This record gives sequence, structure tokens and C-alpha cells, in this order.
Amino acid sequence: MTAGQSYYVEVLHKEGDGGDNLAVGWTGPDIATTTVVDGSFLSPYAPPEDTQAPSAPTGLTSPSKSDTTVSLSWTASTDNVGVTGYDIYRGATLVGSTTGATTFTATGLTASTAYSFTVKAKDAAGNVSAASDALNVTTNAPSSGGNLLVNPGFEADSGGRPASWIYEQDYYISRNTSVYRSGSASLRVNGDSGPWMGWYQDVDAIAGTTYTFDGYVNIPVNNGSTLRFKIQFLSANGTILADHVAAVFTGTTSEFVNVHASYTAPSGTAKVRIYPYFNDMRGTFYFDDFSLTGN
Repeated sequence: MTAGQSYYVEVLHKEGDGGDNLAVGWTGPDIATTTVVDGSFLSPYAPPEDTQAPSAPTGLTSPSKSDTTVSLSWTASTDNVGVTGYDIYRGATLVGSTTGATTFTATGLTASTAYSFTVKAKDAAGNVSAASDALNVTTNAPSSGGNLLVNPGFEADSGGRPASWIYEQDYYISRNTSVYRSGSASLRVNGDSGPWMGWYQDVDAIAGTTYTFDGYVNIPVNNGSTLRFKIQFLSANGTILADHVAAVFTGTTSEFVNVHASYTAPSGTAKVRIYPYFNDMRGTFYFDDFSLTGN
């Protein structure tokens, strides 16, 4: 070939000796024949296999949550080729995936429940990163304002006493179907021996949430008893963090009267306890229509 000369180049694929061969030929404006140079068959180019996993996601946080959802956000991982997506785990369970996005919302959760989330990155070759640091999140109390208490009207019976409540001295307590404010039953406390006693129910609670209690009591007979409606906040190991007295009764009432109070759960709260308590129980007391809501 001559320097400075223009040539027309063509690539020919031909069969020779029973195998694939490649030939390259060229010609120019003043060249009558095409010169062909035989070549050997070359295999297609194969890039090296990708075996490097992405880096683990970092900075996992929860920008917002509700009673049934938790939103998650994290810092993107890096990869030698490219990150294609993320897998999100609740505990050891895969709950969702994203295609490149670094946000996700976990749904279908239970109110006032603790969950642990982690995220893993993946690439097109199927390499998966190590898990991010775990993020522990507790969902909010029910946002609907529904009653958090079980058997709040004392309608359900268990052995002659309202079910789902804890009684410190159950001898004096019964489910009564003669005197009630609504429904068909109330909780009755009756005695004259003067014991201290109380009964209660614990509900999962979240620090910083304001809880509102409403309940009704009717006291036709009181021979020196002091009744206190206590609202207590407890830690996970049962330590009392706050002990509020919503109302005190030392006399009688002519009908069911309301007790209403709101308190905010302090730091470290795991439970809220509704706890009517007698220092010296002598008389007859009826309780009905309890309610506890969190906002």
C-alpha cells in the first residue's frame, strides 16, 4: 500500500479447509485487482466475569412512620460495574425490593410493635452486598383513636369475673349484670374487710405519645374506702416511670360518673397501665365503659 493513497477496504468471511476464516482485502482507484490477506478465525470478545459485590448500604433511617407503615431511606451503595437494586429485610424476611431507588415503605405492620430492618445492594451479575446496619423502629399507636383496652366494657366473662384484666385480690371482684351503664354488664367490687387491692390492664405504649383515659364509676355504698384511678407508665422490665392519679373518690355517687385524664408517656415507656386502686376497700363499687386512646 502507498502512503497518502485512498483505498477501499472490505472484510470477507470465507470457508477454508473446513473451518471459519477471515480475509481482509483492499483496492484503490488506480488498482485493478483486490489484494486479499488470509486471517485466522477469532473468537468473540468476552469481558471478564464480575465477581465483586457492591458495598453495603449505609445511613439507614426512618424519615416517617405510622401505626401500620415505616418509611426507610439510605445512602446508595457503590459497585465496580453498577448497582442495579436493593433488597429490604424485616428481620430475616425479604419484604421488598427497589430498582435503584434508595427509599422504601414497609406496609402491613402492627401498631405499637418493634421491627428491625436491614438493606442489601445487588448488581447485574447477581452479587449481593453485606447487610446494612440494622434499624430498629417501633410503629405508632393506632392512629384511628380506637380503644386500646381489651374488654373495656367488662362484657366478656372468665370464671365469673370480667376477662382480660389482672386482679390483685379477685375474691372481691365479679362481673355484674344488674347495675351497668351500657351493654349488659359491669365490673363490681364489693367487701367490708378493708383490704388494699387493685386491678389493672397493661397496654403497649410509645414514649412521647399522649394517652387519654375515660371511665365511669358508680359508688352506692362507701364505708371509709379511698378509690384512686391510677395511670402508670412502665419500662420494658416493669419499672414504674410515672404514676399519675386521675381521680380520687372517698364518698358515694348517685349514678355513674366520668373519670377523664390525659398524660404523655415519658422516655423509656413500653407499657401504660390502667389501675383502679383501693387503700381500704369497704363498700360497693361498679365500673363500666373504660376507654384508652393514644395520639
